[in-house]
Amino acid sequence: QAVNYTINLYKELIKEGKVEVLTVPFYHPLQPLLLQDGYWSDVLAQIKMGENLTHEVFGVWANGTWTPEMAFDMGLVGLYNETNISFTILDEQAFLPYATLVSGTLNPDEPIIVENNLGQRIIVLFRNTTLSNEFGFKFFSQSPQLTAQELIQQLAEIYMYNPGEVVTVALDGENPLIFNPTTGPADLYAIYQALSEYQGQWLITQTASQAILTHKPAAIITNLPVSSWALNLNNWNNGYPGKIEIWQNVSLAREYLVAYTVAIGANISPVVPLLFSKAPNSTSLVDTLWNYLYVAEGSDWTWQTGPPNNGPAWFKEQALVYTSAIISTVKNQFSQIKIEKAKLEGHNLNIWINNGLNTTAHLTLVVSYSNQQVYLPVTLHQGMNKIKIKLSIKPKSKPKQITISLYSPVTPSEVGLTLIPINEYGFLIMQYQFTTDPLTGTFAIVPIIAVIVGVVMIIMALVLTRRVRR
Repeated sequence: QAVNYTINLYKELIKEGKVEVLTVPFYHPLQPLLLQDGYWSDVLAQIKMGENLTHEVFGVWANGTWTPEMAFDMGLVGLYNETNISFTILDEQAFLPYATLVSGTLNPDEPIIVENNLGQRIIVLFRNTTLSNEFGFKFFSQSPQLTAQELIQQLAEIYMYNPGEVVTVALDGENPLIFNPTTGPADLYAIYQALSEYQGQWLITQTASQAILTHKPAAIITNLPVSSWALNLNNWNNGYPGKIEIWQNVSLAREYLVAYTVAIGANISPVVPLLFSKAPNSTSLVDTLWNYLYVAEGSDWTWQTGPPNNGPAWFKEQALVYTSAIISTVKNQFSQIKIEKAKLEGHNLNIWINNGLNTTAHLTLVVSYSNQQVYLPVTLHQGMNKIKIKLSIKPKSKPKQITISLYSPVTPSEVGLTLIPINEYGFLIMQYQFTTDPLTGTFAIVPIIAVIVGVVMIIMALVLTRRVRR
């Protein structure tokens, strides 16, 4: 009842123009770290999913976004443009001192245009760091009267020196109430009462869009650093083994999932349709697995794991539950594809492959023999498939041994950061060695590698000791 009441109240306030709803990437991912690893399409999908849910719940298509943790990378300018996001809010101290001024005057109390090297732009409201932090960590731990007095005094000082400008206060609004459940609500009422008392005299309250509409941007800047409200990304990525384990497993799960997605001809990084009655599962297996990955990319798993925040251990375990589910499910799916038989007839090698999936698979077949290799893109329909591939064989010199491999034809650009090596054929799914029967020409199967369940984990054991996420 409380949740429904609150949502309906927001809807009314939106209609009255008193509240503006921003959207947010769906699972609050730490976007710069995903971009650095090449997971751009994941970020794009989460932005779109956030927009869709904002519209579903509040009935509006938001044109502003809350950038999770104010963690920004210049690559987000293009992604925000692509998703019709026109503005966001960032921390003044974390970004403005390090940005390159293109034109205008660097005034933190005015909207500022941020431009990338392609000429794409967004508007940024830079929050007043001092005042925002006092909202978060001071005002709600003292008497409501003192809070109201200090707030008006600070705003009055800003007005005296810089009348007509924008003061942006931005923070995780639940924190003061969580930290101070006794005085917090009273402080909140005192703040709104004080703002209402002076409203229309020397200050007015505006939504973000109203402030942007009524204040001309003061400057154009570029080259913002990769940072956050915390002045760096160390809360989420500081070399602590638990944080590294989460990021390693996100990368491994994504590599498996991309390989599976490409193999079945589905879209990488889909915008997942989520039914509230089914979440976190979706309407298909591949969508469900992508949703699991998006969950695992959320920022709070690494925020809570290890120093400096040292949260409960279940945060790390929860992230690993989702990544482990992806990996085990993909392994199981690929195990449904089996090479049953191979027979050499003249120069032609006939291969029987049983596709036990409930969908068509698009793979690359590679045959290695006598220091030679030949490959063929294959489409495997459900059930048994007979594949014919021509070999270059000299007369009376049939190969005694043939290795047959199946790859998902992924490319490095589709995968991003990889932990399992990808070669020119893609991601290795399975590999069998066949030895010839000189009388029949049929090859007997010798399963030299169960790639998905064996060699991969050996590779992982080596990689995990070396990779430190940067």
